[in-house]
Amino acid sequence: MADRFDLLVVGGGPGGYACAARAAELGLRVALAEPAELGGVCLNRGCIPTKGLLAGAGVALAERVAMNDAAIAALRRGIAQLLKKVAVLPGAARLAGPGVADVAGHGEVRFRHVVLATGSRPRPLAGLPFDGARVLSSDHAVAPGAVPGHLVVIGAGAVGVEFAEIFRARGARVTLVEARERLLPGEDPWLARHLERAFGAAGIDMLCGAAVTAATVTAEGIALRVAGPDGERELAADQVLVAVGRDPNLSGLGLDAVGLDPQPWGIPVDGHGRTAVDGVLAIGDLSGPPLLAHRAHAQGRIAAEWLAGRNPAPLDAMLIPACIYTHPQLASVGVGAGPDRVTGEAIFRANGMAVVTGQVAGGVRLVADGAGRLAGAQLAGAGVTDLAGLLGACIRAGMTVHDLAAAVFPHPTLSETVWEAAHAVSRRLERG
Repeated sequence: MADRFDLLVVGGGPGGYACAARAAELGLRVALAEPAELGGVCLNRGCIPTKGLLAGAGVALAERVAMNDAAIAALRRGIAQLLKKVAVLPGAARLAGPGVADVAGHGEVRFRHVVLATGSRPRPLAGLPFDGARVLSSDHAVAPGAVPGHLVVIGAGAVGVEFAEIFRARGARVTLVEARERLLPGEDPWLARHLERAFGAAGIDMLCGAAVTAATVTAEGIALRVAGPDGERELAADQVLVAVGRDPNLSGLGLDAVGLDPQPWGIPVDGHGRTAVDGVLAIGDLSGPPLLAHRAHAQGRIAAEWLAGRNPAPLDAMLIPACIYTHPQLASVGVGAGPDRVTGEAIFRANGMAVVTGQVAGGVRLVADGAGRLAGAQLAGAGVTDLAGLLGACIRAGMTVHDLAAAVFPHPTLSETVWEAAHAVSRRLERG
């Protein structure tokens, strides 16, 4: 006799466990199928261990990895507590038809709705398959056994630049190779300039507008040929970290059994996570970019509330903060500068807390529309990732830069630089 549930969640990462926990809280009978550890890539091989490595350059590598492992185990226990009202099925689920799935090690499960949340995996580069020894993915790099003499990082998006800093801080020579014309090609150029200055000062070699045209892996290392604006050059590396993106985990889900036709980048969904097939939802990396844990978490809660008969607002993609945890940290939310927008900037070098603590790199740029409504923010500096979500909430609430300028910010804090930037925009608007 098959188990029957109101909702089957496939995948136990940030989106999946958030969806399952919220749906159970709202009274649905919920099962969650996960073949590996709860927490997904973010907790086990992504967001959490990388932040430990970024923060722990002064700690011996083996000790830092052990600290990460302990933190991950504790956070997994926390997720298990969140799911105490959910039937957690330790196995991979495959859709067998409308309203039915087979879960490895468990058998047939029947459901009214299914939420697919299987995440993504590192994308390999042609000619450089991952081997975990010479050619690394981010999955390998979160628990390094040793620091290479020379690491070449291919791809200068968020993952690539964070690992470039991690290994450079531990003494490796690091070369970043990026096919487009600058670091962080998917982010605002204002943010990229701050990082380029910091990486230049740190001694990280940056080859932008460059591509790897040939690679030879040997027992001693890797020989790369790189073509760039100044011609071709040879690079000899001990290891290569490939960080050119991620691919959705679509294989093995049985999507054809329910008539769902995905795209190469994932499954198209609306603002509530609904696919083209009734009763089938998709969230997180499986639903395409941006591939962010906090986006998946928000999608999961929204999907659960919609399934429970609530009327949640659809997810607004413009209000999903993007955060990069290098030094300086980088964050953005909303829109960037544009011809119909008014901007104002303030620098941390003029901030008392930043000066006294030696954290003067970076600044804050706020963006408003012609009526003064806050429309976007870009931040570079110590701790700015903590401010991005709050500024997103201000944008969502329809606050103006005049509202921010009228607020009282505690002194001394780094957040005062937000106040200074708000004043800068407000003054520009007043002058017309």
